[in-house]
Amino acid sequence: IKQVLNHLFVSKQPKLQEVVKAHLFTPLKVEELAFLCHMSESTFSRKFKQVFGATPTKYFISRRLEKAEQLVRKTDKSFTEIALDCGFEEISYFSRVFKQHFDVSPSQMRK
Repeated sequence: IKQVLNHLFVSKQPKLQEVVKAHLFTPLKVEELAFLCHMSESTFSRKFKQVFGATPTKYFISRRLEKAEQLVRKTDKSFTEIALDCGFEEISYFSRVFKQHFDVSPSQMRK
């Protein structure tokens, strides 16, 4: 009986880590990720920082740039393809944050 009751009251709330992992390279906004976790945006951001040690925006940009760096160095994909594969919707924004993070543009890194 205890197992049945425990099963009935298991939270249907998706785990934050699972949602983040599933959507790391998709261009979702923080409010959309919070919705997927069944949380308010402020609760999501607070719990996110507790789990990942950074704000959602900083964490996502950092992880996306890590992937972008690998693709720039190891593939001959266009920078537009790389930006889209990594969850960036605008190539100009991708280029700007890439250069800020690595101190070189994607094209300079590729050379």
